[in-house]
Amino acid sequence: MVEIDNIIFDIDGTLIDSRDDIVNAINYALSELGLQERPFDDIISYVGRGLEYLVEKSLGGKNNNDFDKVKDVFVNYYLSHCVDKSILFPSVKKILKYYKDKRKFVITNRIKESAEVVLDEFKIRNHFEDVIGGDKQCIKPSVCIFEKLITRNTNIDRKKTIIIGDMDSDIIMGKDSGIKTCWVTYGLGKDVINLNPNFVIDNLLELKNIIK
Repeated sequence: MVEIDNIIFDIDGTLIDSRDDIVNAINYALSELGLQERPFDDIISYVGRGLEYLVEKSLGGKNNNDFDKVKDVFVNYYLSHCVDKSILFPSVKKILKYYKDKRKFVITNRIKESAEVVLDEFKIRNHFEDVIGGDKQCIKPSVCIFEKLITRNTNIDRKKTIIIGDMDSDIIMGKDSGIKTCWVTYGLGKDVINLNPNFVIDNLLELKNIIK
């Protein structure tokens, strides 16, 4: 076990299974503009790299004249439908309550507004001291998004900090930031084990065997 004071969580694929609502919102935006909808698996493969990447890939490439329109329709629709079908992964509320005395944060490549909305909707926002969202200038795996966290929140010891996430970007950011890393196997990430995260878990309750 390791002594940890600060626990950072990713959202999509870690705390929440949000796949259906994200796919529905993207396809709604595409259809609203008379564009062809995309297959479920294609859209899911674009999730986790930030809003700009999601919209760009869903449109089939860069420099698409519909980019801004699709992005705006997607965001507006998604904010009102972000928990239509989404669910918390097993044990999320239990583990957040178990570590009620630890400082807990969220670092996500979602835009901050949608992160706040979905955490509020699932009634878990109160567990987190701060939520750091992504933007096109600063998303995981860049360490800049972790630097935002430590700039806004004092007394964060990197040696006593861990990030829990499902994507390679979570593990790369954690390693490059000098913090512990834990990969959850049930999310969207593939081949993340090859990055040698410090810990690997199949259920968040396994954190009880890792974090003092």
